[in-house]
Amino acid sequence: SYDMAIAIKPDYAEAYNNRGLSLQEIKKLELAVANYDKAIELKSDFAQAYCNRGYVLLNYLFKPEAAKILFDVAIALQPDLTIAYVNRAECFVRLNEFEKALDDFLRALEMDPESEFTLGKCLHYKMKICDWDSIDEGFSIYESMLKNNIPAAVPFETLNFTDNPELHFISAKLNLIEKHRTNDVL
Repeated sequence: SYDMAIAIKPDYAEAYNNRGLSLQEIKKLELAVANYDKAIELKSDFAQAYCNRGYVLLNYLFKPEAAKILFDVAIALQPDLTIAYVNRAECFVRLNEFEKALDDFLRALEMDPESEFTLGKCLHYKMKICDWDSIDEGFSIYESMLKNNIPAAVPFETLNFTDNPELHFISAKLNLIEKHRTNDVL
């Protein structure tokens, strides 16, 4: 469908971006990056395309420094793009800059309190850097979110937060659902 859309309208940046997502899903990473690049070429202020390209660099090509630059650009273009903050935080994690990671996770959570798994990341990195400020409140919110089937933390983090097997199960179930969900497109 994206090929047809591009054939009809060769300057359709969103179609290139979405084709990139499809190619990324089937692990054709070079083609995915080429499609993100084409989307950016056609629409230089396309924050989501920068973010998607950065995601490939971070999670598949293991280049957190290069990915961070792309997330910086995405954030500069669209300061309310929650996923760009989450992804940049993951870059900081891989670069062992946990305070910066926490700052970005907190910013993402501030923008979208139900951002999937972000509260768990905040709590995890608060614990990692021994920042105990508001942590009990965070654990209460996290437990409430899980009980309402809102993905608050990945299973590994949940194991560190509680010994409640019900919450472990809910966290694992929500994580599994998220892993098998199809990519959203623009």
